[in-house]
Amino acid sequence: IMRSPPRSKNSQIIDLRMAISICFQAVVLAATVLCGYVFARNNGAQRGLTGDALVSYSQTIAFALLICCELLRSFSCRSERTPLLRMGIATNMKLVYSVLGAFVLLLCSIYIPFLRPLFKTVPLSLGDWLIIIVGCFIPLVMGELYKAYVVPILERNIKSLSEPLMKPSEVPARSSKKGIMSMFGGKDPTQFDDIESAPANAEIPKEEISVPD
Repeated sequence: IMRSPPRSKNSQIIDLRMAISICFQAVVLAATVLCGYVFARNNGAQRGLTGDALVSYSQTIAFALLICCELLRSFSCRSERTPLLRMGIATNMKLVYSVLGAFVLLLCSIYIPFLRPLFKTVPLSLGDWLIIIVGCFIPLVMGELYKAYVVPILERNIKSLSEPLMKPSEVPARSSKKGIMSMFGGKDPTQFDDIESAPANAEIPKEEISVPD
């Protein structure tokens, strides 16, 4: 039923592989946003912006770039190993709707006048959005390359990741007690005695019920 074995009860929530992945993606994301901020300052200076206007413009570019990077990266973060092209985007429509809703809120914080002072943003042009669109794909592509080339190397070389996730001694013992499912007429999934051993055509013995006179 399960595509991969369960994690051991003694394993850490954030293991070494996940910690390396978090650090790598954080560095890529931070570098992308900082480069976008520096590029926006140079671009704004060429347009003649100075002082607070230049700072607000650069901050808006960095803010929108950070949000768009995280929105795109959410599709790739669904799996630590499976590429996004194999998973597909439309396989989780709730995530698609959430990303679209968050992007609409981002547009509201930039283009609705009474929200601009709260977020300290300024309106952006189509050329500015081209910069943001190109930049927000950098963390996504780097994350996919990381899953394709770095994750297999880590799984082969890190000793803790090569050990089985569930040792035989940690397999739950079979229970002879009736589970909660039997209260509703169902089969308790923890009771395996009569599931595997009984043949398919075996007759289930009927209980004798004595009715008082």
